[in-house]
Amino acid sequence: MALWVFPSSHERDTVTPRANGDGQRRMKRARAEDVCDGDARLGEFLAWCAMEKIRIADDYVRIESHCAEASCPKDGVDGEVRRHYCVRATRDIPSDTTIFVIPKTSLVCANNSVSGDGIRDAELGGGLALNACALAERAASLQSAQAPFAGYFSILAKYGEQTLPMFWDETLRKELRGTELERHLADDDEAFREDYETCIAPLLDEYPEIFPRELCDLAAFKAVASIAASRAFFVGGKYGECLVPCADLFNHRTGENSVAVFGVEDSSDDEDSDEKFDENNNGDDNRELVIKTVKCIKAGDELFNTFGSQSNASLLHKYGFCETHNEDMVTVTIDVECFEEAYGKEFMHAIYDALKAKTSDADIEVFEDGKYFEIERNGAIDDEFLRFVAVVAAEANSLKLTTDDGDEHITSESILKRVLDARMAKYGDLSDLYEPVSEEQPPAGGGLVGLAAARLVRRQEVELLRRAQARLLG
Repeated sequence: MALWVFPSSHERDTVTPRANGDGQRRMKRARAEDVCDGDARLGEFLAWCAMEKIRIADDYVRIESHCAEASCPKDGVDGEVRRHYCVRATRDIPSDTTIFVIPKTSLVCANNSVSGDGIRDAELGGGLALNACALAERAASLQSAQAPFAGYFSILAKYGEQTLPMFWDETLRKELRGTELERHLADDDEAFREDYETCIAPLLDEYPEIFPRELCDLAAFKAVASIAASRAFFVGGKYGECLVPCADLFNHRTGENSVAVFGVEDSSDDEDSDEKFDENNNGDDNRELVIKTVKCIKAGDELFNTFGSQSNASLLHKYGFCETHNEDMVTVTIDVECFEEAYGKEFMHAIYDALKAKTSDADIEVFEDGKYFEIERNGAIDDEFLRFVAVVAAEANSLKLTTDDGDEHITSESILKRVLDARMAKYGDLSDLYEPVSEEQPPAGGGLVGLAAARLVRRQEVELLRRAQARLLG
């Protein structure tokens, strides 16, 4: 399957904030009294930002809090409803305007966390290190409002981003039948259990005060993993993967980013450095992240940060939504499993044995290394796939193999038809593909969630596969 990666910062240049316009405007620290829409959590977050010396250009932008009963899953705490946030321009904003300045000491990562020593001792890295760190900081924040990151965690979903398919029930997951995402979800379920049992559970035994068992069970681990999946930035250096307060307030819209994040570390920086920050961050010449506009923004417009070019399946997998206009990155793959479903395992095993006897490494790789072939947007499949089909046809005729219905005349065209039909069959009954559904729309950012998102992912893949059938079979 195609590899999907978490979003990371779009720029690696360090940019020093400077005055805008007439040179008199100054970045202001966030204030608790700037709370809007009756959202006490946002007030807690802004107060925390002020303590962390996070600076916000509040003469240009406003953080908005939105809530909608129909489309926001409940947090499950005191009946509170899930809030969604966005950043909106309060006036026209020129390009290259600094909107946020975020000290790296305020990033949620192992380097800044009390859990850091345990994570390093356990030799955890990358996303798993961030998940472990977030698990510890979430637990601390639930125990005390004075915890280091309590103000930040106050605006995060207490029980994870419930629109992500990893939290869907079986009924809703069935709407993804046949899709690339269906396999990923099955793999994710197993990976969560394995990571928790092998990497997280030992931390509960070794550091019970930092990882209290009652607040760090598998459900809590999945909650922070979903938050990291939808919010993580790669900052690099000694910080690695991080949760970046304020940077994660910008919603995604494909191809319409308003801002970029500057100040991440070069890949040459020492990621294993044990250097500690002093009060003034002396010795760190790159101690802040700066978020700047990359185009002119009109008053009243929401500011977006594009997470990169991704298929709707990938967006749904990591962020919990799809976009109706996002059609260019649809992916459908063909692998040896499709051949086995078309002709049976016994048939394909005979082909494999014949190829192995001839030491045909390139063709054996399809069987042994899980190799797959992607269908392009216009329905084409690369020449390597067509060559493999021809090899299978030649070997089948050489071995005088017959299909399950007794057909002895096997051609490349007949293989193509049966394999593509087998891939299409994975999507099951297609009569519901174009049925109208109630489109629940997140109140900030936009997009489709839930049933509407699942149907869109499956419909786009089916339409791509139909293009492949038309192109290859006429």
